[in-house]
Amino acid sequence: MWIILEGVDGSGKSTLLEVLVKKMPGTVKVGHLGPPESASTAILECLSGGIDKSDGDRLYRPGSWHLVSDRLHMGCPVYGPLYRPDLDVDGYGDFGKAGWRYMELYLASRGAVTFLVTVSPDTAIRRVKARGEENFFSVESIIETLPTLIDRYDWIATDSLTLGVRVFEPHMDELEDWASMIMAIAFSRENDVLDIAEFDDYIGTPWPKTLIVCEPIRETRLEILDAIDDSTWMEVGFCSSAHTAEDLTTLATMLDDPVIVGMGDLPIEANSFVFNANGKVVEDSIAAAAACTH
Repeated sequence: MWIILEGVDGSGKSTLLEVLVKKMPGTVKVGHLGPPESASTAILECLSGGIDKSDGDRLYRPGSWHLVSDRLHMGCPVYGPLYRPDLDVDGYGDFGKAGWRYMELYLASRGAVTFLVTVSPDTAIRRVKARGEENFFSVESIIETLPTLIDRYDWIATDSLTLGVRVFEPHMDELEDWASMIMAIAFSRENDVLDIAEFDDYIGTPWPKTLIVCEPIRETRLEILDAIDDSTWMEVGFCSSAHTAEDLTTLATMLDDPVIVGMGDLPIEANSFVFNANGKVVEDSIAAAAACTH
């Protein structure tokens, strides 16, 4: 299971995290992620789930060990525009809208689930004052921006593919129940992706409507995601163009037979398009081009 806890300082997520870790079976790793070192490394830092660099096995694989991330990718669009406005170009902070979409699709392909711990501004401010410590930002700075941060978390949650449930102001006597619900949802999501985990180059939901086959370069996928309509980006998946037609057929079956569209020259007879017609991969650029226009 990969569980991501998001929320402002004073929301109670750290306390919930402690209860979760104690209840989860097997090997559990905890990741803590603060502000990215730079905009260019923001996505790479998120891919590790916040696990310390000293851990040689940082990339999570469904069905192996469990990971609980104390904040992750939501921090870029929530905190970035406020604290690092010089790096913000489209309102999504350090890695931009395309980077946000990429992270969401990557996390979905790993069965990760995001849980937003929600709290009122007054409660959060009271807790931050009582704690009286500094994290990545000063207490005064946190208190000043808490209402805005809470609003931004609410906004980004509406654009999230991986959001499980919102955890509303969890009290101590409710934490066990919240933890059990979170684990049940995360376990179900993990089971959904166990089969496709063998295709470690795939990112996307377990049931995309369109599978985009392109070179396995993140920048290429970011360019495509940047051009996709706001209402449809959650319905796509990506895989490497290095796969054979047989591999693509196997993956397409696992993904419930989406339309397969190739971008650029592919090793399969160097055609520009690959089209999935009635569950069969066909190298037919004319049919694919026609399908993409409807």
